[in-house]
Amino acid sequence: MDNSLLAVRDINHKHIVVERRVKREEKKLAEQSGKLTNE
Repeated sequence: MDNSLLAVRDINHKHIVVERRVKREEKKLAEQSGKLTNE
């Protein structure tokens, strides 16, 4: 595999990891705000 393909693969991997982390944070915030409004 040449370097350009490795670079693209690395960027895609980082993007997927960050996206997963962001979704997890959004879910956590939604749960927290739900708890606050239900109290």
